[in-house]
Amino acid sequence: MVASDAGSDVGPPSDSAPPGDAAREGSTEGGADGIIHCGNMDCTVGRQICCYTKSTGTETCAIVMACGTLNNVPIPCDDTADCVQITHMATSVCCATAGTGGVTRVACTPAAQCTAGLGDVVLCDPMAPTPCPTGTCGTDPSLPAGFHACM
Repeated sequence: MVASDAGSDVGPPSDSAPPGDAAREGSTEGGADGIIHCGNMDCTVGRQICCYTKSTGTETCAIVMACGTLNNVPIPCDDTADCVQITHMATSVCCATAGTGGVTRVACTPAAQCTAGLGDVVLCDPMAPTPCPTGTCGTDPSLPAGFHACM
């Protein structure tokens, strides 16, 4: 696990590849190693978000302020581990709201506020030992490619 200090400008340890290096060895998808899967890029949790452009289906790493148009969805997490790292609360999950038009919101929220009946899903890392509180971690067609949800 790579520790991330969101308030520091210090880069990753010398034994790890820089964010965005999809070919690095030993990579796991999601926040278990402090990254957010974002298309063919890896965004650093707490420093960057994945900015999903709905009209084109593209994903890029960005700072929050650079992802503010109506056509974009800022994605600050892709699994519960990211939210625990960001909020320092063990009960926080990465919650996505999706409808017929695809994902409309992704945020770290208390688990009790991520409600399936309202179109919410908990995002998960299929490589994590226990990716979901209940059910299994799988693909959801309403999410951007590469993201997974608890089913």
